[in-house]
Amino acid sequence: MALSIKPWIKWSLLLPLFFTAAAFSGEDKNRQTHDKNRHTYVFECEDGESFVADIQGTRAWVFLTQGTVELKQQPDGTFAGDPYRLQLQGSAAQWVNQHQQSISCRNNRQQAIWEAAKLAGVDYRAVGNEPGWVVEIAADQVRYQGDYGQTLWVFDTPPPQIEQTLRQTVYLLANEQQQVTFTIQAKPCMDSMSGVRYETTAIVQLPGKTLKGCGRALH
Repeated sequence: MALSIKPWIKWSLLLPLFFTAAAFSGEDKNRQTHDKNRHTYVFECEDGESFVADIQGTRAWVFLTQGTVELKQQPDGTFAGDPYRLQLQGSAAQWVNQHQQSISCRNNRQQAIWEAAKLAGVDYRAVGNEPGWVVEIAADQVRYQGDYGQTLWVFDTPPPQIEQTLRQTVYLLANEQQQVTFTIQAKPCMDSMSGVRYETTAIVQLPGKTLKGCGRALH
């Protein structure tokens, strides 16, 4: 897929490089990381093809192995751009590829959540369970969602504290009301519910409790 990949992201070998102040590009400033008018899908199709579709209003960007395709919404609600056509049907879609073949596809919701964060400019994302929580790190902002989405805290992204001996990076997050310590450790992690494996272990230290989960770089 033709998504921009930052060459300094090499988690297994170069973890500290990700967390230097220069690691985040200035062009990401003032980014809207959660646009309600934007919908991202990861379609897995019956012919074995899979692709990301990013819908923004009347435009759709489809990320294929051969490149990115921009489609425009048609009067019948489909998105088209010769020779491609995408018709959304809830969590499914009908996709007409470059060979004019009509193929049935279904959205992988879990993968779509990660791709949506990536396209919105999130550089690192971590998740945990019981209670469910998410941390997203972007150039200008860190978002913590806790208690299965009932809690939302937003912080300015602070300079990372890199502890190379321990192979971990620490973010001291603070706003007018909350203080949180977020630690990323360079050791593999497996989600306790899904069984998905991640490159890094994530720890959230809240007032009175500590949460552990898994995460990975998105760029």
